[in-house]
Amino acid sequence: MQGTHTPPNASSPNIFLSFSPQTRFIFYGHCHLPHLTENTRSTMSHESVWYSRPRTYGKGSRNCVVTGEKKKAGIIRKYGLNMSRQAFREKAADIGFVKYR
Repeated sequence: MQGTHTPPNASSPNIFLSFSPQTRFIFYGHCHLPHLTENTRSTMSHESVWYSRPRTYGKGSRNCVVTGEKKKAGIIRKYGLNMSRQAFREKAADIGFVKYR
């Protein structure tokens, strides 16, 4: 019947599976589907160079002690809090901060 799709099975002569450990490609018959893993992503030139310098000072080095996010804007560093604005608003009463206005 034309128009119906039957899933390929192992007995079909033109369908085969082949795994390559270096590139992790899966081959189905005449087409291949690349499956990128963390290993193959790290070997890409742009991603291996981008943000590779160690951040020991400045905005990029500090993170929120509650959420652990570095990229979030608005880290409150006063009194050694080192937490984001959103986390501070949630935890302010627990810490002991009282709003007077």
